[in-house]
Amino acid sequence: MLDVQLRAFLDKDKYRELIEKYNSVLHTEKQISYFYNLEEDFRFMKTKTYSEICIKEGNIHDDIKEEKTVKIDSKYNDNMTYILDKLGYVPEVKWYRTRSTAKLDFDINICLDYTVGYGYIIEVSKKIDDSKKFDLTKIELGNFLESLDIDITSKDKFNEKYNEYILNWRTLTEKVNDNNFLK
Repeated sequence: MLDVQLRAFLDKDKYRELIEKYNSVLHTEKQISYFYNLEEDFRFMKTKTYSEICIKEGNIHDDIKEEKTVKIDSKYNDNMTYILDKLGYVPEVKWYRTRSTAKLDFDINICLDYTVGYGYIIEVSKKIDDSKKFDLTKIELGNFLESLDIDITSKDKFNEKYNEYILNWRTLTEKVNDNNFLK
């Protein structure tokens, strides 16, 4: 399956407006994600109830990617961390995110994120099984964002903010405690 995605930075007021609008269908969880210093886009994520390892094909802010994930019960979080450390996988960056998700009409997925030190983001996505559907799906997602009065943020802007976060994440998140964050 291919995942077609569009995203935009939001201000705090727009984020709150969308949380209220979709509150009845949102599932919210806290996540700690580790991005590794590998050639592949490899990630390990912890939540209160599960952890996940993931490899994504393509560049970080591509509109379409293939991804493979494995979910693991949270009781194995420490074992996964140990295994990754033993294999020499060194986290390059850590993200503390509160993510609210829902599946909406027409199989559109919405993610409303607040990431400590990074900001507020909306991501809309849809899974497709044929790359020929990419352009039409991208238009559909763009129309959905437009209906919410949201402009898509350019990849350049996302790359700029991403690179800034990568350089400063330790300072931006120094007051966050892993165990308290996931409670």
